[in-house]
Amino acid sequence: MSDNKKTVHAIETKGDNILNSFLKLKELIIKNQKMVFIGIIVVIALVVVAILVNNRAIANKKVASEKLSAIMENYSNFNFNKALNGDSLQGKDGFVKIADEYGSTNSGNIAKLLAGNSYYALSNFDKAIEYYEDFSGSSKMLKAASIAGQAAVYEAKRDFAKAAEYYLIASKEDEFNPTNSELLLKASNNFIKIGELEKAEEILNTIKKDYPKTKASREIERYLGKISVKKLG
Repeated sequence: MSDNKKTVHAIETKGDNILNSFLKLKELIIKNQKMVFIGIIVVIALVVVAILVNNRAIANKKVASEKLSAIMENYSNFNFNKALNGDSLQGKDGFVKIADEYGSTNSGNIAKLLAGNSYYALSNFDKAIEYYEDFSGSSKMLKAASIAGQAAVYEAKRDFAKAAEYYLIASKEDEFNPTNSELLLKASNNFIKIGELEKAEEILNTIKKDYPKTKASREIERYLGKISVKKLG
């Protein structure tokens, strides 16, 4: 058989295979028309649900962002009660409601952090840590902030051991976090308070080595002085 005839035969064979497959599929659909129709309805329904869920998620993100922006003025002006609970006269929702209704969005998670900060400023430490712990965002920097918030609460409650531990954890959450040196300094200070002087000094040396141009670095000598006094005492 010549090459041309082989090619024609191959094309005809391939065409026959496609045709046979199509005829078999058509026969199957005719035999099971009701089942296939139901299957199509189910598939379409699933696609519609997925689209609606996605659209709702996008809408929720937009609404949460707008609500958060609207109440931020109160937070910036240190009006923490209104920032938390909203302003009914102006139709603004507070951090508590935003966190509750949109907690899975980025803005909802930021609302949790800001609620924690607001409760902390009002010395309601139990509520503050509740919101810090509830943070579930993907941002490493914001996660570090939520852990540092918990550390601040423990420090306010004079649980200096936990405060030191949490400040240290926060400093390791995001290597690019510009507040890492401050977090380390706070960790060191709390280690000093509980008498873990070697650990405190080790952290200060880390600041000196890794963050030489930061404000925290300029505080090192003062904290080393604290350690020296503790050692003498």
